[in-house]
Amino acid sequence: MYVFKRHLAYLFFLSCTLPALAQQNPSWQPRQPGPILGTIAFSVGSNGYWSDGTELWKYSPASNNWIEMNTLPYQPFLLMDNSVFVIQNEAYFVAEVGLLNEVYKYNESKDHWNKVAVFPGAVRWGGMTFVIGQKAYLVGGVDKTTGSLSSDVWEFDAATLKWSQKKNFPFSPRFLGSSFSIQNKGYIGTGLISAVNGDKSGMELFEYSPENDKWIQKANLPGISRFSASGFSNNQYGYIVAGDYISESQERKSLNEFWRYNPVTNAWDKMPNFAGGNQSFIYTFVIGSTCYSGNPSSFYAFSIGNVNCAGKLSVAPPSIKAELGNTIEFKAVSADAIQLITWQSDFGQGFQSLRDYGSYSGTNTASLRIANVQLGNHNQPIRVIASLPGNCLDTSDVVRVHIADTCTQVIIDTTFVTVTDTLVIRTTVTDVHAVAFENTIKVFPNPASTHITIDYGDFYFLDQHQLRITNAAGQLIYQTAINRQRDLLSLSTWGGKGLYFIFIIDPQGNTSAIRKIVVH
Repeated sequence: MYVFKRHLAYLFFLSCTLPALAQQNPSWQPRQPGPILGTIAFSVGSNGYWSDGTELWKYSPASNNWIEMNTLPYQPFLLMDNSVFVIQNEAYFVAEVGLLNEVYKYNESKDHWNKVAVFPGAVRWGGMTFVIGQKAYLVGGVDKTTGSLSSDVWEFDAATLKWSQKKNFPFSPRFLGSSFSIQNKGYIGTGLISAVNGDKSGMELFEYSPENDKWIQKANLPGISRFSASGFSNNQYGYIVAGDYISESQERKSLNEFWRYNPVTNAWDKMPNFAGGNQSFIYTFVIGSTCYSGNPSSFYAFSIGNVNCAGKLSVAPPSIKAELGNTIEFKAVSADAIQLITWQSDFGQGFQSLRDYGSYSGTNTASLRIANVQLGNHNQPIRVIASLPGNCLDTSDVVRVHIADTCTQVIIDTTFVTVTDTLVIRTTVTDVHAVAFENTIKVFPNPASTHITIDYGDFYFLDQHQLRITNAAGQLIYQTAINRQRDLLSLSTWGGKGLYFIFIIDPQGNTSAIRKIVVH
């Protein structure tokens, strides 16, 4: 049985930013190899950095040379158990000092380290990090006290220098995985899922949405399950390079594969293999439009190139004013030939990809249609993401839907949106991939007197679910299929004041949730 050697194999992976691929035939170009066998890599501004926990070296692309910097402010080799991430061009380290994980920020201009926080979670190694905006996320790893795999997720806010714990990672815990971020989503994948023997590696990819603190599974990385692969992103695509795997004979072997992930198509593309061959201990950082990967024996640069879209992607018209029951249409417009496309909308939990369901059609074409618009569509934000020639992935500005019916003036009046209480219904649903999600439905105000609003949350996950409302005597008052974002219901026909019951019914006819609402 292969036993994983932690003191030889630890790498940290960070989320980097670079423009999208525009070259037709890019290739790896040799550069001056790094001076040490390190454990972390990152970039700040126009320089790359590499450290083994005792030394810190800076790489200058202009001179193709390495310069030794100040030593790190903590004990040697403990860096192998820590995370590094870059927020707004400043690098942060989570470093084990005694039984604490202290957070240090690196000042590049002064070549100096400052302690800024203490990580409140368990001391660990092998965790995965990614950055979204001003916040970094640390996921999983191996708890050094218990030796077990961790499923906890922590958020670090660079503005306040504070940590907060999020919901646990709901899938198989792992360590030594790859991570990156694309726009407002974080991704982790691959890695080892056994803390005792390194004989169970993964090829899965999982997406995290900070808006609703939820994880969903995406397309698996093709090929061999792997760990210790280096991950980075360009705000439009994610990349994974090299990594190790466990052979059938339980030997650890290395890979030279280079893969690109497209979040629009949820698919992987094969890139040119790493020119240094099958390598272990590979490290990666990104400067400008170039990715640098390697180790002391072989170090290469791969030019991703700059985005060169001929025409900015837009949506026409910029807004649509419609009456209740109308069918409306938005069109994607670009001087480039649109190759792949997806429409998105924000229902209060961040932009999510639409699909052909309910009133929506053409969600993967140049024309999006929304049939039978209702008050719930009022002020709905819409945008489109398209893959264009030259591997350009472009996102349009946001356009909106406006409902012209006079009732709209009522729905935005404070008499209807002032919420004395909000009824929250959390129900677990399962999608087509048998992955469970907890969806939140909100009903307000409660108690109510004239109207209630029902917001179905991520209503796509409620495919074939129904909402039913009965009075205290069990008589059916209202029933509808859940295939839209919101319902605004008048209480004038409900039969007066009293207690009413809301039922969420799954596709098998089972009641998944029951809640009470008071009409007064």
